[in-house]
Amino acid sequence: MSACHSLSAPPSARRVTRRSVLLAVGLCIYVASFFPPAVRDFGWFAEVPGYICAEVVLILPFSEDGRSLLREKPLEYLALVGSGLINPLFLTTFFVHLFRAKPRAFVILRNLTILMIPLCWIVFLYEHLYPRKGHDLWVLGMILTLFAMSDSKLQHLKERTA
Repeated sequence: MSACHSLSAPPSARRVTRRSVLLAVGLCIYVASFFPPAVRDFGWFAEVPGYICAEVVLILPFSEDGRSLLREKPLEYLALVGSGLINPLFLTTFFVHLFRAKPRAFVILRNLTILMIPLCWIVFLYEHLYPRKGHDLWVLGMILTLFAMSDSKLQHLKERTA
């Protein structure tokens, strides 16, 4: 779209909404959260950045160590699998909203994403990890993004039922 065309667009099309700003801020926080330390190990006092945590919880359940964890600590294994699926589920939820797929699917995926966050805390407990700034930013970024997207979908659902 050319600059002249965007200037001739109606004011409602050019206006930046509060929701779109919150969405952009939430996504920026989410992406930025992968770089600072997300957890600290109590045993070694090592801090691990978020992108490494995301990779480990996505891959570990399907490794040899993960399969042995299933036999030894099934609750931790399930929490680990769920924690690894949060990022793909969040991104799926984002794209469902972006491509305006079914509003009910968005609501279900949003709620499921939020309900899965405490699975990380179960892993933290079993692995003696302490959440750091990256984890807090990760949760904040996802929740801000999901709820910034929610407003329009809830309005759309209300209009359909009316």
